[in-house]
Amino acid sequence: MRFRKQALVMIFAASIVNFAVSDEHKPLAQLYKTGKVRFVQELALDEKTMPKDVLFVGPSGVECDAAGNVYVLDFSDNNIKVFDAAGKFLRVIGRKGQGPGEFNMPAGLAVTGDRLIVLDMGNRRICALTLSGEYMKAENYAAFSGMPWNLEALPNGEIVLETEKTYFGETDRPQDRFLDILSPDLKATKSIYSRAVLRNKYIKAGGIAWNIIQPFCPDVYWDVSSGGDIVVGFSEKYEIGIYGRDGAKRSMLAHSYDPVKVTKADEKNFFEGMTYTTGTGIQRGAPEHIVKNTTFPKVKPAFNALIVDSDGNILVNPYQKKAEDMYRYFDAFDPAGKFIATVHVEGDIQFPIYKAKSRMVNGCLWVVDQGGDEMPHVVKYRISE
Repeated sequence: MRFRKQALVMIFAASIVNFAVSDEHKPLAQLYKTGKVRFVQELALDEKTMPKDVLFVGPSGVECDAAGNVYVLDFSDNNIKVFDAAGKFLRVIGRKGQGPGEFNMPAGLAVTGDRLIVLDMGNRRICALTLSGEYMKAENYAAFSGMPWNLEALPNGEIVLETEKTYFGETDRPQDRFLDILSPDLKATKSIYSRAVLRNKYIKAGGIAWNIIQPFCPDVYWDVSSGGDIVVGFSEKYEIGIYGRDGAKRSMLAHSYDPVKVTKADEKNFFEGMTYTTGTGIQRGAPEHIVKNTTFPKVKPAFNALIVDSDGNILVNPYQKKAEDMYRYFDAFDPAGKFIATVHVEGDIQFPIYKAKSRMVNGCLWVVDQGGDEMPHVVKYRISE
């Protein structure tokens, strides 16, 4: 699944809870048609499920293999922590370093067949390892169309790689976003999607380089289905394309929506949430050069996240007029893009896909949570009535 601003934000805390649940699950579309679901916690991976000398430091992604084993990428600990399907800790793969099988700020993970593919950001490479962690090969970032941001595996062993090309000397020029196909040996073979996105403005002020986030910028969101379709949406409009690995668009879903206005309160909250450093300490708010170079659109994008569930349905998180409703509703579409229903999320848990890179397996959603005031952990939720 693809989420923007994967600077690695996540959710919820809990200790291990494991219910005996069959691998069989009710077709998710049937649940969505009722117009309401719950996310019921089944399992939590945390400090209680690992040896004393192993902890989650900054988990940033979760993947599962065909046997149900769970691989948790830890950006801050520079490794991958592996568990079996029941949550039993198995091993740690990797450590901090520059050598084969070592990582420096690993920012993306995919599991394909018998391989792990790691986006090793600090070492500027993409690495392939066996599922047990043995190094196979690596490809340097220079081989790709831009800076890699995210990657997902296709069923045939190929990889979908998201990259971004930035023009640092041109403040108002948008970044170019690409979705490229990599062969199983990590060679770029074709580009299937591209879009200009003004996500940041890059300027120099006071002798310092700044990247200034452009709030409510329409962005590219995407995910890969278990059948190999690549689902891509640009949130300027409520339109989402369904592509084959050859780049051919199989279908397009277009959904009506009522645009949500950007308010003065949105602008105020955006700037007040910032901090910056001066010679006299840390200041709250935004310095003048950020305010001057920040542009607010009149309306918010159509949506801010999407994921393909384990049955191939497409779940989209649209902006809501009321802040408290923002993650209480999602729109569900079938694998061909036909609208199923707008679904209300009941209970204490809100729609969790916006929080981090998540993974859907057998009707369950695995989500990584940095922990907030508590220790980071990984939670498995079943989508239920």
